[in-house]
Amino acid sequence: MASFQSDDNHIPERVVGTFLDYLKIFQYDKAKDLVDKDKEYCKSNPQDIPSIWPMILSSLSQLAIAEKSYSSFLYLSPKWFGRKDAKGVYDAVAIECKKIEEQGARTASKFSSLAYLCGGLTPYVQVKSLMIDFFSSLHAMTSIKFCDRSDLLLKLSDILSKCHDPSYHLHQQLEPLIANFITECEVIESLLQADIAMSKWCYPESLLHLQNAHTKISHILSVVSPQATKTSTLIKIGFLGMKTASNPELHVWLKKYKDAIYSKFTFYFYDVLSKYSPQGDMKLYLNRCSIDYCTSLITFHKKTGASLVTLILNSEDLTIKGPGYSNISIPSQTLQGRESYIAIFCYPSSRVETGELSNLPCLPSCHQASLVMLMSYNERQLNQSEKPVVSYDEKSNVMYVVSRIDPAVSLVVIYESKKSDRDKKSILSYLHDISSSLRYTKLFSDLRPS
Repeated sequence: MASFQSDDNHIPERVVGTFLDYLKIFQYDKAKDLVDKDKEYCKSNPQDIPSIWPMILSSLSQLAIAEKSYSSFLYLSPKWFGRKDAKGVYDAVAIECKKIEEQGARTASKFSSLAYLCGGLTPYVQVKSLMIDFFSSLHAMTSIKFCDRSDLLLKLSDILSKCHDPSYHLHQQLEPLIANFITECEVIESLLQADIAMSKWCYPESLLHLQNAHTKISHILSVVSPQATKTSTLIKIGFLGMKTASNPELHVWLKKYKDAIYSKFTFYFYDVLSKYSPQGDMKLYLNRCSIDYCTSLITFHKKTGASLVTLILNSEDLTIKGPGYSNISIPSQTLQGRESYIAIFCYPSSRVETGELSNLPCLPSCHQASLVMLMSYNERQLNQSEKPVVSYDEKSNVMYVVSRIDPAVSLVVIYESKKSDRDKKSILSYLHDISSSLRYTKLFSDLRPS
């Protein structure tokens, strides 16, 4: 045993401690190299080395492989014969760690404490395995027009509840790993909650969840890139850009997801933000969005000669307090009839009308009946097909194009003339692309490495 202890670089406690330090800053290759070198050292110096130590090193090496695969979404890549994905490796590590813990309990050596620590990794790798299932479900949503975000939230809530169980917090050395994982899950939870709130046109909730996600993402990025700097700040709507060099793909994707939600937020609440922002600053903030939907649609309106471009919220099944902040003492209202179709974005804004009872922006009365009838008649197609609905009214010489963004939100373009087939093809292509972007189709598809 003397030769094993004489080299300070191969003291078991130090090796495991350094390995965990690498994992908590997402340096998976360095973590694996560390334990692999010690495995080779054990092979060349086998005298008096307990059999449990190589078992520990082997499990830690496999854990580093699984962690790297998890953080780079490699488990979503096409599988081929003989390859184990991260979920399989995590499951194998969980089984092996349990064996190590049981074997360590039967010994009185100093390795018993390290074996106990390995046992503490078991619940950690189990929840990581569950999170792989979650991301697989998220990626599968690319084939579904409207993903069930409430169902995703329930799955995520179940995973987080497991992480807060006391049995997950018995080893102080593992706390940073668990804390990083919880933070990553809470980022996704906040972004899903923000998106649900946006689909119901609830500004305060959307903003609160966006700010929560931003704060947690900033913390994650700073773990790997402590020199990350702010590029812009808009306190009122929680915007903050960060440099993300050298971060794992998971963290880069989380930031892209947050940026996509923020871009959609500025679109859905454009009028609110314009009212709260200093004069002239709104354009600057829009330019800093990953996608400036408002400017894009205004350009599209001018280029195609549209009469009106508007985002319509069908609030029949919702309780509405109106845009922006509201007094909690003011009761929510359920709108009916014409006023239940709210124009949450409209260009040109001069075309919008104000509801008599709700005082909220409504569609021009000359188009209201036609549009409501068109959306009701084509409800199934709007909810299931990616292709926008086109309708031409010969009597009034008006063409309507409707694309469904969220279950209760539709993007509508109105032309006061019939468009040629060539122009119509270009219009439909643009609306398909912008609608897919607002539903994050490409973002979820990008979870799978190319």
